[in-house]
Amino acid sequence: MAKTSRLSTEESPTHFAKAFLVVRRGGRWTDLLRLSPERSAVIGRSSANQVVIRSHQASRQHAEVRWDDGQWWVRDLGSRNGTSVDGTRIDLAKALCEGNRIEVAGCEMTFVTRVSDAFAMSQQGISRGTNADSLQHSDEQLTMDGTDTITHRATRSRLLPNDELDISRPHPKASDPWQELFQLAFQLASAESVEDAAQLTLAMLTTLTNSSAGAIYLPTRSTGATTESSAGDSTTPALIAFTCSDDRSYRAPATTIVESVVRSGTAVIARNIIDDIELQDADSRGELSTTTAIVAPIVLKRLHNRVGYLHLYSTNIAADYSADELDLAIAASGVFAAAVENLRTRVQLTRSLRNSRKQIEQLRERIQDSVQIIGNSVAIRNVKSLIARVARANSTVLIRGESGVGKELVAAAIHQSSSRRDAPMVCLNCAALSSTLLESELFGHEKGAFTGATEQKKGKFESADGGTLMLDEIGEMHFDLQAKLLRVLEGHPFERLGGQQPIRVDVRMIAATNRDLQREVHEGRFRSDLYFRLNVVEIVVPPLRERREDIIPIADHYLTYFSDKMARRVDGFTKRANEALETHSWPGNIRELKNVIERAVVLGCDEMVDAQDLSIVLPETSPVSDSNFQSGSIETTDAVVPMPTAKLPTLNDVEQQHLIAVLKEVGGNKSRAAIALGIERSTLDRKLKRFDIQPSSYKSS
Repeated sequence: MAKTSRLSTEESPTHFAKAFLVVRRGGRWTDLLRLSPERSAVIGRSSANQVVIRSHQASRQHAEVRWDDGQWWVRDLGSRNGTSVDGTRIDLAKALCEGNRIEVAGCEMTFVTRVSDAFAMSQQGISRGTNADSLQHSDEQLTMDGTDTITHRATRSRLLPNDELDISRPHPKASDPWQELFQLAFQLASAESVEDAAQLTLAMLTTLTNSSAGAIYLPTRSTGATTESSAGDSTTPALIAFTCSDDRSYRAPATTIVESVVRSGTAVIARNIIDDIELQDADSRGELSTTTAIVAPIVLKRLHNRVGYLHLYSTNIAADYSADELDLAIAASGVFAAAVENLRTRVQLTRSLRNSRKQIEQLRERIQDSVQIIGNSVAIRNVKSLIARVARANSTVLIRGESGVGKELVAAAIHQSSSRRDAPMVCLNCAALSSTLLESELFGHEKGAFTGATEQKKGKFESADGGTLMLDEIGEMHFDLQAKLLRVLEGHPFERLGGQQPIRVDVRMIAATNRDLQREVHEGRFRSDLYFRLNVVEIVVPPLRERREDIIPIADHYLTYFSDKMARRVDGFTKRANEALETHSWPGNIRELKNVIERAVVLGCDEMVDAQDLSIVLPETSPVSDSNFQSGSIETTDAVVPMPTAKLPTLNDVEQQHLIAVLKEVGGNKSRAAIALGIERSTLDRKLKRFDIQPSSYKSS
């Protein structure tokens, strides 16, 4: 049974004789010796002394500190090099006062009568102390026996590897604590939680140090944190795990020691404290059962230097901790701190990865919805079938169709159905830029290549590397630029504007146009070699008027989309609205239909969309189907597209007539005409310029 003592309301006769020696070595605080009035504390080189100074300058029994006649005294014992107090050498005994400095063979000890003063002096010593190397073990060491309270302090363990590899260190033997630390590190690497890691650490330390109990405290929320938050969300250390080897319950360390350890980040040994209420707390039976204890900091550097602590203690009166066991506790605390930081990082990465996967799945679903081709007509079923077949290959695709039929949607569907779906899809409108800017957008430029090129820029080809590049309105590309595009499509490298470094990319090309490229070739506005290179696989998207059974499903889709987007309840279309939708010729195709539905949702007031809400502008001349666009057909370079006969108007003729009709209807107002056509104002300007139409000629008088 461990020796215990009970608290008494009466003070001991030697209460005022209580005192401590704060020991400094190498310019900083290292140890704390509790002085006992019953026996003197001998200082010297002999291992039998209470304070052992391993230095050739010290005598075997150099000096002593003792209680006599109600006073503490220090006396030199006839040493070779003498003893000094506050810098003055003494010949005989000298009475000690609070704060006196005793110097013996280069070792400095300060006399204090309160534990709080001792810990305060430790902080002062650290603030003006030397570097960590001053704590490394050398031939000259200061040690103490276990007869009185001794508190060791250190900030670095010799059991942990230095910043640089020390090849002179021998390989650890089976009995070396290094092996235990290695095993602990391996075990902590596979721990699933902070609590598991703490239990593994305590199991190893209590076994190697013969401790009666141990515990680990980590910074955590004061409201009871979970394992995840116990890695540094607050600065309040809380009990994470504990273990006991006897029938007594675990007892927390004294607040005085804990505050010093957490504040300074320095480990502490407290020995012979069985009757000291300042260095331990009494248990539920009022007993002070702890004989010796270790408190070591757990510094979480990557988590804002939050500090917890490790607590070990023994209740065996014959047991004692040594400096080597303190080293082991410091090393284990460092290994455990690294494990806690890694566990916290792993939890954060796992949570981030889980959230990223959810976002990716949501984005995939949105993309699938955004590239969904709506309709079940024969013509659109043929287009879907072609998309599925073409997506499996990497062949160049030419998509033809009138403006607004959804050529970019078809290109996106091809990309999403292909093996390149995880790589980027980059789109570029060839009609929106001048020839020079278009070349820069396609191939990039170096800094200083032209006026305004203030930095290097990657082109669309580089941005789409590994994925798909769609060139919309390819028929608008300048003739000279077509030759450079052809060279890249044939597998040759290219250079950025102003650059000399050849660049190779892996890009699938999809081109789209609303022009008859074969006619453009005949008229000399488009290169024939580029046309044949683009027209490997051709998909013709039918206009909306040729698949009227798809009009209502598409209108319902956009009605749901815009009503959800604008948080407005719209239940559907009236019968008159459906009739208006089905009978309209839709010269602007799906783009026009989309704009009509959006306008109806924005301006409508009822829960059902009526015909008057659609505001459909009826052209004077009904459009005629272009025989060149054969719905659902797929043509290769061997196919011949028949030229339109003289008896039928061309697509350009129909488009020109329709533009004039709309301008007459809106009185020459280009903004209203663009809305009615379902196209951008800039697109309308280009068409008017191409057909040499003057809107002012159709203004209302």
